Amino acid sequence: MNDDTPIADETTRAALYERARAIDLPGRSGMSKAVLAAALARHDRATARDERSGSTGAAEATARPARPDLAAAPAPRRLTGHDRRLHVRRTLLEGEGLQDPADGTGPALSRLADSPLAFFRGTSRLFEGDRTGDDADMPVVAASGSVPLLDAGNELDAAPFTRDLERAATAFLMAAEELGGASENRAYKIARRFLRSYLDAMRQLADGGDAPQASKRKPGRRGDAVELETLDLKGWKRHAARCGRALAREHVGADASQARDADAASRIVAASGRPRLFVDDRLHIAHETRARVRRDYELFVRDHELGAFERGESAPG
Repeated sequence: MNDDTPIADETTRAALYERARAIDLPGRSGMSKAVLAAALARHDRATARDERSGSTGAAEATARPARPDLAAAPAPRRLTGHDRRLHVRRTLLEGEGLQDPADGTGPALSRLADSPLAFFRGTSRLFEGDRTGDDADMPVVAASGSVPLLDAGNELDAAPFTRDLERAATAFLMAAEELGGASENRAYKIARRFLRSYLDAMRQLADGGDAPQASKRKPGRRGDAVELETLDLKGWKRHAARCGRALAREHVGADASQARDADAASRIVAASGRPRLFVDDRLHIAHETRARVRRDYELFVRDHELGAFERGESAPG
């Protein structure tokens, strides 16, 4: 038995997730069943060690799980080859709402097979798992249910504010190319405009001002409020800027129904550091994510064609 042996009596991801929620395990929403089990096992060992030593570490670990133990687990994004294929397959099989009630080949999964962008829109759990543990020192916000160009996907927990920015920047890179026919260089300009507009709006909110309203029509999760295929470069940039401002307002509760949290805006501005470097870092992450999504999409399409998601049979591998 190795050190990461899963807890035997908790055979479902739902049961493991409830335990993770109870101890406030960071990144739990993006973890697969196997990763959750391993993280909980490490937490239990750390708690037992603290109890044996007579320290107060056990109570502290319950309130704030030790980061070194979590950091020891390899990030799923570092998996390659067949290991990555199995991770993608298992994550989708464990995800909610992805399988058709009949045989797993219905509209939900078929939509993921439409394109790499469609796949990315509907697999937020994969992205969350790949970014688990990153930016743990960044201010936390409620994960957005309306990240520009993305489906809400599975319900996500609160996360560092950078998470929404990275998902949206990746989506803009992919959408500008797939839907807008933009070159890679133009796609980067569009994603950069989104990120810079977010920071500009956040600085205005931190200074006690009010970021310009994004639009009378809030950008839809899939971009349905705008016919993206008809936009030229300037149109894409304007849309990206509106989305950036909208997300900034959402992150600090600046919608009409909520009181603005200027302190939250100040914390986000401070954590962003040098704006140009911050934006470039997010673009670099989006670039890596786009490449990984394209590889994952190919793995998914092959598995889908081979019946890996059909119910009634064990998934291959």
